Amino acid sequence: MSHYKSNVRDQVFNLFEVLGLDKALGQGEYSEFDADTVREMLTESARLAEGPIAASYVEGDRNPP
Repeated sequence: MSHYKSNVRDQVFNLFEVLGLDKALGQGEYSEFDADTVREMLTESARLAEGPIAASYVEGDRNPP
């Protein structure tokens, strides 16, 4: 298995505290999103990156082309 661990907490901090994403949510192109939806998307992306995607790279890491 992979050693990659996504840091969702830091991503949430940077998006909301540093970049102020919460000001854009619910408006214009982001009208369908709220803070909880964004957090869930980040969590699910982390699960995908740490699971099936990371596992698919194991063979290539062990046997480079």
